[in-house]
Amino acid sequence: MTEITEAIQRHSDIEFIPVKLPQKRAEIALKEGSVDFDFICLEWLKTPEVGPEYVISEPFFELKESFITLKKNVHLFPTRESLYNKHVGTIAGYFYFDDHTFIRTDFLDENHLVLGLKHERFEVIILEQETAKHWAKVNDVDIGFAVLHSKGNFLMRIRKKHQGLLPLINQAIKQIKASGELQAILDKHNTEINIFN
Repeated sequence: MTEITEAIQRHSDIEFIPVKLPQKRAEIALKEGSVDFDFICLEWLKTPEVGPEYVISEPFFELKESFITLKKNVHLFPTRESLYNKHVGTIAGYFYFDDHTFIRTDFLDENHLVLGLKHERFEVIILEQETAKHWAKVNDVDIGFAVLHSKGNFLMRIRKKHQGLLPLINQAIKQIKASGELQAILDKHNTEINIFN
């Protein structure tokens, strides 16, 4: 996200001060006003609405989160129902709108989550597809995508008190998309993500 934030800053002249927080703490900090924005896909939330205290930016691109397993086990998870009450590897502090349907097994980060799958601590994890491909390659894990978990637009969620900055932010997003800068950032990370124009 740092590269995207830096690109928006260059095109908008809005200064962003990055704050690294675990997701759960970041959510609290956003609600309390300690931070002014985050990046989110509304489909990750239990109620996919932005809420009255926030505004959202133009979409950057589409993200797909899947239930991911070892390639040899894909056939075990053909439907969402096949995952009910199963242990599912997740990231501590991340949002899962349907986590009442499975048993969360929280890991610190995406790397450790994929390693847990490799060592068969559980049979399935939830992860964004491009992130999963990256960590599978790093850790030499033969993964397969089972059923889709969520699909939606990747957005900036901004505290409403800063809604006056939204036109500048949206213009900057349009510029980094039109100039190819956003695509270059994604290509640098070897992703196959659809950018919305």
